[in-house]
Amino acid sequence: MNVKRRMISAELKQTKTAIRTENIPWQEKRSRLSEAVARSVMEQRVVKSEVMRDRLSQKALTYQEWVIREAQAGDLAAASQIRGWRYTDQRNVNTADLQEVDCWR
Repeated sequence: MNVKRRMISAELKQTKTAIRTENIPWQEKRSRLSEAVARSVMEQRVVKSEVMRDRLSQKALTYQEWVIREAQAGDLAAASQIRGWRYTDQRNVNTADLQEVDCWR
């Protein structure tokens, strides 16, 4: 997105420079500059709407999905977090099993 926006800005600068160097009356220069700026603004808006559409189409990750993705990418802290979750789940299962056995006594 930023690359496209910079390209549009650079193109506008070049267009403005070319218009300013032309040998035409100032009223025509002024109208051409205005048209160039309007065209640039419209292109910027199109880029922005495309980015927003892309962001809305992407599903947001849950915290667990994000941690799993980071762990798969090699993040040691994320891998540690997953081990912690597994330990907690195992402890909860063991506690539930013990409570179930006590209920039957």
